[in-house]
Amino acid sequence: MSHQIRKLEEILGTPLFVRSSRRVGLTAAGRTLIIPAHMRITAIRAHPPRGTVPQRARDDAAQVGR
Repeated sequence: MSHQIRKLEEILGTPLFVRSSRRVGLTAAGRTLIIPAHMRITAIRAHPPRGTVPQRARDDAAQVGR
């Protein structure tokens, strides 16, 4: 996941997180994006695109295959 976050920061041209050896926090840019990102994720979960399998179904299938 950290690779994906760094790639997103590279694309946006700004850091989203302040990193130290003990803590990780949001930068001003990260705070600006967190609410719209959360809203988008919530909307996608509520209405997944056609042709996708809901997470619950994937989890159930993974348990059956064990």
